[in-house]
Amino acid sequence: MIFRSVVLASVAAAGIAGFASLASADNDELKCTSAAQSSWMSEDATKGLLKQQGYQEVREIKVTEGNCYEVYGIDAQGNKVEVYLDPTNGSLMAKED
Repeated sequence: MIFRSVVLASVAAAGIAGFASLASADNDELKCTSAAQSSWMSEDATKGLLKQQGYQEVREIKVTEGNCYEVYGIDAQGNKVEVYLDPTNGSLMAKED
């Protein structure tokens, strides 16, 4: 019985660790668009859209390998956030917890 509990605990711990790494890997490999950068929203337009949505501050916008805008900022509730947006229309693709 003890062996079974140890095995179950080990499997649960491995599953949790695997899920955590999978969650962060998903955003690293997230693909947002294949559209040419000339059709993307400008960073200023993206900042303006986020401000309209209640963000208090947009600190940084990066472009990922998957052609997403990776945005660091402060949301309407004052929390630090990292979100991934489709740069062609500003839609939310993913959010880091």
